[in-house]
Amino acid sequence: MILGFLVNERIKGNQLYHRISRLEFIKNDRINQWIGVGVMKFLVSKTFWGKFNTKLKIEGKPALKEMILLKEEMTSAEISHLIGFLAVLLVSFGLTVTKNYEFGLVLLIINIIFNLYPSLLQQQNKRRITGIIERFYSEIY
Repeated sequence: MILGFLVNERIKGNQLYHRISRLEFIKNDRINQWIGVGVMKFLVSKTFWGKFNTKLKIEGKPALKEMILLKEEMTSAEISHLIGFLAVLLVSFGLTVTKNYEFGLVLLIINIIFNLYPSLLQQQNKRRITGIIERFYSEIY
């Protein structure tokens, strides 16, 4: 995650960052629920994991500007997790190639839980925020 954050900060504003920020791996909420993203959402909201990034919370009824800032923060967190996922994925594949199958598999499972699922959760939340922002704009115009 730290590597993802550092690389993310380096590429912000770059064309690659904007392309990555528009990626949607799973657009269907039913599929997200089926693979367990809802469980991750519950864990993040009800355990200590929800305390890690306090920028991803809004109290009360937010203004349009707050929603846009929240979406930017979610995008940043999503991309940091994706970069971390890809980096650890390479390491776990490298371990598998060097015949360290057990450690590579354990690392892959941990990587999925701590990097891929949070990224999928951010994408799901980002879609909801985008819908809210679009409703704000439709009410104004």
